[in-house]
Amino acid sequence: MTKNFNRKALTIVCALLLSMSVLIALFLVDFNKSTVLAESDSIFTFVETSDDECSVRLKDKTVTRAIVPKTAEIDGKTYTVTSVAQNGFASARSLTKVRLPDTVTSIGASGFTNCSMLNSITLPKVQTIGANAFLRNTSLKRIILPISLTSVGKNILRYNDTKVYVRAQEQSDGWDADWNVGNANQDVEYNSDFTPEIVYERVKIATPQGVSLFAENEWSDGYIVDDYQEFTEDLGNDIIIPAVYDEMPVVGLAGYAFYDNYFTNLIIENSDNPIYFDDECLAGGIGENIIINRDVIFCNTDSQVSQNIFADTIVKTVFLPDSVEEIGDEAFSGISGIKGIKISSNMTTMGENVFVDWGDKYI
Repeated sequence: MTKNFNRKALTIVCALLLSMSVLIALFLVDFNKSTVLAESDSIFTFVETSDDECSVRLKDKTVTRAIVPKTAEIDGKTYTVTSVAQNGFASARSLTKVRLPDTVTSIGASGFTNCSMLNSITLPKVQTIGANAFLRNTSLKRIILPISLTSVGKNILRYNDTKVYVRAQEQSDGWDADWNVGNANQDVEYNSDFTPEIVYERVKIATPQGVSLFAENEWSDGYIVDDYQEFTEDLGNDIIIPAVYDEMPVVGLAGYAFYDNYFTNLIIENSDNPIYFDDECLAGGIGENIIINRDVIFCNTDSQVSQNIFADTIVKTVFLPDSVEEIGDEAFSGISGIKGIKISSNMTTMGENVFVDWGDKYI
């Protein structure tokens, strides 16, 4: 998938162990992408709805991505975010990607009305969708309605052309008879096992003259795995990251690439070229195994060793390649369910609190 973006070029300085010697390689990735990450609470407004729950509303309608947190602080007290307010994200015309956490169970009427650029949204545990919730979301080509959904209002996709995948075998009594009226695409797939594909971003790769990391030419095209992938349901599937996509090398995982995603095995396929991991690219992942079969550069967009890469994941095993020499701060912090981590004998440097909050677990 190729997109046009505007973003400052990112220069990454990393050390690679190649054939028992260390090669310092400088390469530059031009993301050409202006991303306003909406993970900060400052772009949201939260309103208390009960003693321990709150609703969310998008305050900054200029952002392109809204990653709703599971909790929010109101007047010094922490609340669980359980609903999108009525008209909460309405007319956010720059918004392209929304990730709702599994704590959100309700979307208010007209919650995302007139979000004309919205093309990706996840609803992992939503139970109720209000009328006109996604009206005039003309860029929304598909939507997955989760098994948890019990109530749907009228015309939620009016003026759209959106393919609907429904996890349930049939709609329940709580669905309005006119829930899909006005949607140009009436081909609803019930009992669907549809799985999203990995979304990639095309980038430019430059290597120093005489150093061939990804190509023989000074400049070449490649792909990174985009942030906040859509694997937010537990479907028992593997996620496989190939060495090549669309005849070009896959060179990295963006920060938060698989944040809070589900998988059985997450596998990085073998390649002669290294792959770089940005901060928290696997954080919060839930699955069985993470298996990395190629050299890794743990390096973020600030040219520092990546941090929190596996933080708060729930996995049994992590297999790191022998080329890894350095691990950043809190790389495995809060990880649970772990039975083993294979760490290279070439490891020379570990950051602070790499294994913090492990309790009685051992490597």
